[in-house]
Amino acid sequence: MSRHLCDHHLEDESLLAGEGYSAFIRHREIATDEAEGKFVLRATTWLRFTFTYEWDSSDYFTDTDPIIDPNITPVAGGLVTPGGNIFAGRYTASIYGLGAVFTPTPRLFLSGSFTYSFTRTTAAQNRDPSIVPYSGNVYTLSASVGYALNAKTSLTANYSLSEADYIQDNVAAGLPLGINFTRQELLVGLKRQFSKQVSGALRYQFSQFSEPSGGNLNNFTAHGIFATLSYAWR
Repeated sequence: MSRHLCDHHLEDESLLAGEGYSAFIRHREIATDEAEGKFVLRATTWLRFTFTYEWDSSDYFTDTDPIIDPNITPVAGGLVTPGGNIFAGRYTASIYGLGAVFTPTPRLFLSGSFTYSFTRTTAAQNRDPSIVPYSGNVYTLSASVGYALNAKTSLTANYSLSEADYIQDNVAAGLPLGINFTRQELLVGLKRQFSKQVSGALRYQFSQFSEPSGGNLNNFTAHGIFATLSYAWR
């Protein structure tokens, strides 16, 4: 468990005058609890499985100044909010992972992993039906393969796919906000060791991003070719 504190500061003077938002927040505290576990199963000398789990929880507390404006609430003496300490919000996450490494020969290795996470963020105003908890799922799949053509030359390939669903079904009482997207990336490379000090690599990269929740305005597809030459000083 960890705690983070934010001290007072008096840079601004008046919230309602349009210059006091940051100083209106006098104190902030974040309390975080974390737990994680890992289990490794070596089925054979050439096959290994890994299981992981992580749980996170963070509570946010905020102290604010009172707001007084007689023009808004003259009956209540101008008191808009009394200020003080409030429970500002909570973030929770559960992350599950499964991975495997397969090395049938010394020259060939294959690995893959799958991760699923569920996160949820609630705020102090979640009693208002127009503000719903921000929650969703993220699925990530990745795979890698490497093959040594000889002692100096190797081929590698990596592929990853991520999909997130944070669409908030809140059409009746508020705005249907949130995000959902799919992203995939492919990387293929060739590496050559020319000498003890000089090595080079040639790499091709493909990336694609799709975001239907944004009207597909942020979608993109990209291709890249990269060549590098490295010299190690000895």
